[in-house]
Amino acid sequence: MLDELPFGPGPDYEMAINEHFRHSLIDANALFVHARKEALAILYKRKVPTVTGRMEDAADFEEVAASCGYFSSSLQDFAEDMVSFLDILEELKENAKRYPRKRTWNWLRFWLSWNPFRKTRSLDNSGKYYWPLDGRIPNV
Repeated sequence: MLDELPFGPGPDYEMAINEHFRHSLIDANALFVHARKEALAILYKRKVPTVTGRMEDAADFEEVAASCGYFSSSLQDFAEDMVSFLDILEELKENAKRYPRKRTWNWLRFWLSWNPFRKTRSLDNSGKYYWPLDGRIPNV
C-alpha cells in the first residue's frame, strides 16, 4: 500500500486509490489480532524459564515477551491508522470531485482594488476635509 502513491502525475494530480486496499487491510488486521492473541497466550503459558528457576532467565523471557507484545501492538495501531488514512483519502477524493476549483492568486493583488480617494473623509475644525490616516488635505 505504501508503494502506491494515491496521487497521479501533475499538473492534475488525479487521485487513484485502489478500492481493495481498505477491505484487505481490515481483513488482514482482524486475522493479525486473532493470531496475536493466540501467540501471546501460548508464549505466557509455556513460561520455560520458571522450570529452570533462575531469575535472570525469567527476566529475559519476560523482556522478550513484552517486546513481542509491544511490537505486535504497534503493528496493529499502524494498521488501524492506515485504515483511517485510506478513509481520509477517499473523503478527499470525493470532495475534490464535488468542488472543482481552479487556483487563482487574485486575492494577492490587493493594490488593484485600493483607491485612496474612496477613503472616508472627515471635517476638521475649519470646515475643510482632511484624510484621517495622514492628516493631508487633498486637492479635490
